[in-house]
Amino acid sequence: MTTKNKFNLGYVIAEIRKGKKLKAKNVAKKIKISATYMSLIEKDKEKPSIPLLKRLSMALEIRPERLLYDWWRYNNPEIVYGPKEELAIQNILKEVLNVIS
Repeated sequence: MTTKNKFNLGYVIAEIRKGKKLKAKNVAKKIKISATYMSLIEKDKEKPSIPLLKRLSMALEIRPERLLYDWWRYNNPEIVYGPKEELAIQNILKEVLNVIS
């Protein structure tokens, strides 16, 4: 039996940041955290709070629910949804974020 590789949220944050050609230290400065703390988040040694996750999303120019959705997609590539289902899932994540923050 093979074990499926799961991607942590920090990995997805780093991938989005790199895809947008942003430097970690610049993102960290923008959201008022240290570059060291940003590195710990990306290495999954620290978990961002919901308010920090929202600020981080804004710095990456991505909606928080999209960030969480992308994290979910990295971990479930075998599940294929159409655009309507993807939007529905993102809307659910948005509501969850609103409730817990």
